[in-house]
Amino acid sequence: MSIRYVINDKVLFFCILFVIVTAMGVGCTEDDGKTDIPVELPTLSSSVLVSDGSNPVISPNGSLLLFVRDDVWMLRNGSGSISRLIDETMPQPAAAPVWFDDNERVVYYASGPMGSERNGIFLLTISNHAVTQLRVSGRDPCVGSDGFGNEVILYEEYDAVYTLGIAKITLPMLNVTALHVTGSKPTLSKFNDYIGYFGGDNGGRPVTARLSQLSNSRVLNSRDAFKIDFLDSNTVVFDGNIPQAQGATRPILFRANLTSGVVDTLYRFALEPTVSDNKRLTFRGSEDGSARILQLRNETLYEVSSSSGRFSVTSTGRVAYESGNTIRLSE
Repeated sequence: MSIRYVINDKVLFFCILFVIVTAMGVGCTEDDGKTDIPVELPTLSSSVLVSDGSNPVISPNGSLLLFVRDDVWMLRNGSGSISRLIDETMPQPAAAPVWFDDNERVVYYASGPMGSERNGIFLLTISNHAVTQLRVSGRDPCVGSDGFGNEVILYEEYDAVYTLGIAKITLPMLNVTALHVTGSKPTLSKFNDYIGYFGGDNGGRPVTARLSQLSNSRVLNSRDAFKIDFLDSNTVVFDGNIPQAQGATRPILFRANLTSGVVDTLYRFALEPTVSDNKRLTFRGSEDGSARILQLRNETLYEVSSSSGRFSVTSTGRVAYESGNTIRLSE
């Protein structure tokens, strides 16, 4: 009888140990080399759009490009015509411009004096260059649908000192609703009414929730994240740093199942995920630690650029990116 009790105690000990180790690994799983990015990858061809510019933000259909050349300029791809879009008479500096799907409207924020007419969230209409101020404070807007057919803008509301939370503007009536969610840098899913943002105990954890059920939010990871996007209706991708020896960190690209909450590692040495409408995943990363722009297409990884400049992605996955002083567009 005593031998039986000893065996049961050992079984119980190892079961408890397994549960503890498994729980500690949730949210920071690594695959022991299976997620390393190869140094040699097939490359995507590209063409030059602008010979002198930076900060490219390309429209969903790829026909229009916003870029910075002191002020904000626009290129009509195809005709090659370039025009100044946002000059010193408009609220600026313009930051984080985001296109609507109609390729006609852009929402952005300007960081002028608090409470002034040159600060807050703005709506720009491309055809007539009309600018409408939506809010006198706010930053990091994103656009999409609320799941009920309404266009919405989510943004981070703040005052001079504190981030107040995430708010929603419903179009076309411009109704503003505080979501009573403490967080920052919201993202709307292209596939349903899920949103992602940074919140949690210290405000930097990746969190997801449905717009219709914000009280049922889920913190995906115990690590701080910097960018979050939705790979499909049930999968989210986000980046974060894993601590290493002597205070160093390793950027990791994670993938999470929204139903089960299971998180695994997609790639090591990777960050800034961006997903196109056709589910192509573009991000920065490299096995050797140098930053490249990479894209995952149908389980095949391609190199878009060997440089680490800023980039944006069309709805079909074509990438506009900085390359030296030029802006290029991938195939």
